[in-house]
Amino acid sequence: MSDIKICNIIKNLAFTVKDKTKLRTYFYNNPSEIDRAVNFLDTCETADEKVDFIKGTFLKTGSENTFCTAIKRMIEEEQCIKETWKRRCALDISTSVPFEDRKEIARFNYGVQTYEDVLQGNLFFIAHMNLFKEWPGKCLFLCRPKRHGKTLLCSLARCFYDVMNQSNFGKMFPGIDSALFNPRPCSFMVLSLSFDGLQPHDIESSNCGSNFDEKFQTRLRNSLTDFCVKYGLEFSPSSSESAITLFDNVVTIVKYLKVPMMIIVDEYDSSVNTALLFPEAKQFRKYLQYRTSSYFSFFTSLKKALQITGNYALVVGVTPLAIADFTSGFNIAYDMTWNSQYQNMCGISVEDIKPVLRSIGQKYGWDKTKINEIYNLLLDSYDGYHFGSESRVFNGGQLVNCLQELYKRDALPIRMVDVNTNLSESVLQFLSGGQNDKFYLLLMKLIEGPVLFTLFTSFAIDEVRKDLDIGNSDILLSLMVYYGALTCVKIGEKFYAKIPNKVARIVFVERLLKKLQDRINSEQQMQLSTAAVSLLEEFDVAPFVKLLLNSSLLPQENHGDVVHSMESTFKTRFQVLVLAGLPTHERERLINECCFDNSNVFSGQADTVLIPNDGITLLIEFKNSRISDLKNMPSTWQDQVKKSKDFLNYDKNKLLDLPLKTNSYNIFDNIRKRFDDASSELKKNALKLKSNNHFMNTKIIGFVLYRIGLHRVIFERFDDL
Repeated sequence: MSDIKICNIIKNLAFTVKDKTKLRTYFYNNPSEIDRAVNFLDTCETADEKVDFIKGTFLKTGSENTFCTAIKRMIEEEQCIKETWKRRCALDISTSVPFEDRKEIARFNYGVQTYEDVLQGNLFFIAHMNLFKEWPGKCLFLCRPKRHGKTLLCSLARCFYDVMNQSNFGKMFPGIDSALFNPRPCSFMVLSLSFDGLQPHDIESSNCGSNFDEKFQTRLRNSLTDFCVKYGLEFSPSSSESAITLFDNVVTIVKYLKVPMMIIVDEYDSSVNTALLFPEAKQFRKYLQYRTSSYFSFFTSLKKALQITGNYALVVGVTPLAIADFTSGFNIAYDMTWNSQYQNMCGISVEDIKPVLRSIGQKYGWDKTKINEIYNLLLDSYDGYHFGSESRVFNGGQLVNCLQELYKRDALPIRMVDVNTNLSESVLQFLSGGQNDKFYLLLMKLIEGPVLFTLFTSFAIDEVRKDLDIGNSDILLSLMVYYGALTCVKIGEKFYAKIPNKVARIVFVERLLKKLQDRINSEQQMQLSTAAVSLLEEFDVAPFVKLLLNSSLLPQENHGDVVHSMESTFKTRFQVLVLAGLPTHERERLINECCFDNSNVFSGQADTVLIPNDGITLLIEFKNSRISDLKNMPSTWQDQVKKSKDFLNYDKNKLLDLPLKTNSYNIFDNIRKRFDDASSELKKNALKLKSNNHFMNTKIIGFVLYRIGLHRVIFERFDDL
């Protein structure tokens, strides 16, 4: 090996204390000599002085083999970097190379967990690096649903800030000026932790806490050992020491090296959420709240570590659960979860997709029409997640799975809902475990559209468990938002939970209907299927109207529903019946909302749209009047129930002539006028629908369904709207 090559490699070493850690890694077999060497390195002012000293020290003291072996490893590493670390990801930063300007398209591979794999495999990846430019606090906290790229974000941060990547920073992050970032890249010893997969074997067992504690200690100890080996720290922990004590000691050692430390915690809540999702996990919940638990103690130690000047931390997970409940006093984290500035911290934005599709289209000769069709399909299927902003992001895992199929086969996946990208199975099990009709009605209301709720930004487990047991809808909806079953839209100062996109809706509806259909027998299922055929093939709504009043699939509305019956409940019950009557692969034919004004989820939307075939579209408008909305009606609920049943004996004209009370939300003096107004609204919506490219050449048939009280529905069909 030539002296020139040796000198060139040594010159590439940084001049700071980072040299010591790298040299320690390669010369750990000669600790006394390297200690003498690195101490002298601090007195060297130029690279040449360093090179001359190291050559003189190691090549003339009998350590030639050790030194040359290390140099060889460094050369092999350098060659490997040149060959494999080719940056092919689209960076959201002005100095980066746009996706469409690259000569070679990136490959797509679902399930990649590390940034190194992205680089070595030349894989598609979106990195919004501008979000790292200025940290708003020393500890950043972020919650995102599963499959939204949290683990890859942690890996990206580790590579970006690791002192060991200084010489390769330009290759790993091309086009990025490190001087623009605070904290500075390649300035930290990075401790990377993951608390995934630590849940106890038996959450009901009295020793589940000790089982979790043992797993937690082992995971933390192993991560700390890897950290010490990586950075060449001469530290031999005692086997009798707890992992928490070991963590404290490592933090102290790094402090005296005068190198800042970054602690990255992925899946901080993964195992702990078991205590929330399963009512039987009482023993586990009890253990976690002990201040002596390893989990509690770790976050106490992390808080102390962040008191050291220059240290930073990134903590990510699914729910704001454990930080609030089990880590009392850990109040230093800056929560980015619902800050609109960090909406794109995980996930892929709408703006990121079109250049990707153009690149794939070049491979297969797509025209602009084909690109736009696929673009709109991806928006409908995987977009729609909001995290404090009006803009939307994709579920990254689902989207990349679809792009992978497009790139490989010039075809969409057979099923847009991939089994690997579905919502967490444990959460789905929880969602389908509703105990009463109130729960079912809430889920059915979500099928209809956005639901007003109070978003919880932190959870205390015991309180959450109690609220879930009594069916607190705000807690339930908040959990569903954090787990990605729903998303959260903020309008003004109010929050609305809604199903984000078509794929999420399919998964949601299938699971809900599976639970609901346990309530009906084969004969009733046949009635539903027959009604669905009548509606979609003969455009006859009467069979479904009849089932609305007596199907055991639907939770039975009680006397209170007679008094407080709502149009939204009426619409939801109808939609659930239609979905239950359709075969699974046909359920996409029902659109829960067709919004004519994309700027507002409530403005200008049709109640229900059904697509029986490519040439026909059914448009349905719902109206509802309570007994108390009518003039000259009884005031007690008992008499109102009786009156509602009396309407079964009224003909349609007699019902239409019933007088209505006029007030701020009703300007019509009888049902006929309100029914006629609904007919006019239906026709206006049909014209708006035809202005949409998807419905321009379709025949539209409309229905107005009007419920009076709880027991009677009148309807009318309108052809060729």
